[in-house]
Amino acid sequence: MVYGLPSELLMDGAAELTGQVLDELCRITSVENMHSVAYRPAMMGLVERFNRTIRDMVAIYVAPTLNDWDEWLATLTYAYSTATHGTHGFPPMQLMMVRVGKSVLDLQFPAAPIVESMPVWNRQFVAELTRIRAIAKSTLARAQEEMARHYKKGARDR
Repeated sequence: MVYGLPSELLMDGAAELTGQVLDELCRITSVENMHSVAYRPAMMGLVERFNRTIRDMVAIYVAPTLNDWDEWLATLTYAYSTATHGTHGFPPMQLMMVRVGKSVLDLQFPAAPIVESMPVWNRQFVAELTRIRAIAKSTLARAQEEMARHYKKGARDR
């Protein structure tokens, strides 16, 4: 766990995510165990999409014996975190840290170092973080609305 325990854990009603063991783990670690509202695709759609993406990435790299999947998780998570996402146009790492992760190409073609005073850099960091998170929040809201419209259309057609 890179950033420590979450303060909240939002789960759908999946059987593997309900039960005394997880409830007790949340209680011991002071993590609020929350459940989504049933049939709310706008709420869990992005999580389901992330899960599908990670599952597909693991399927590509894991050995046929399926015994090394855990060895790939850090690499695949880094790849996911540094990839630009179509929904909001930013890599998740940039939204969290206001920087884009380095790749092998960055080592081959290094950028010139930027030297600034720390107070100026801190103000710029906060301003940039605020700007890109506002853009991401806006585009994610639009994507969730589109998912909800798509779901409702399918529900009406049934």
